Amino acid sequence: MRKFLSEVNRERGTTIVLTTHDLQDIEEICPRLIMVDDGKLLFDGELPRLRESLGSRRRLTLEFASDPGAVALSTARLVHDEGALKHFLLDREDTSILDVLTELGSGYDLKDVALHEPAIEEVIRTFYQQKPVLV
Repeated sequence: MRKFLSEVNRERGTTIVLTTHDLQDIEEICPRLIMVDDGKLLFDGELPRLRESLGSRRRLTLEFASDPGAVALSTARLVHDEGALKHFLLDREDTSILDVLTELGSGYDLKDVALHEPAIEEVIRTFYQQKPVLV
């Protein structure tokens, strides 16, 4: 169904209004997101703009050949340490993976790097946690 709706939208330029609580639908089909709560418009725009407005918290996983011990970075905050596997949060939107690797330097036996965008569920949850309480 998602594929069909995407094709109709793309090929025919047809606007499709989709009301759903299935956040996977939103991420896969909708280029534009409108959030309404109790009859009030909370957000109208593209999902990347919503992520940016919330300061999306990308996660970075560094895998080393062996446990390098403590790894402290000013460009990322360590949130979970599994020895050779270190999990960081990038709090600043403008921090690139290159910034982190440059700061890390060549003194480590780095095996793999993975960058994870926050899931749509996390973005929506953060939005609702930060929105002002409606009276």
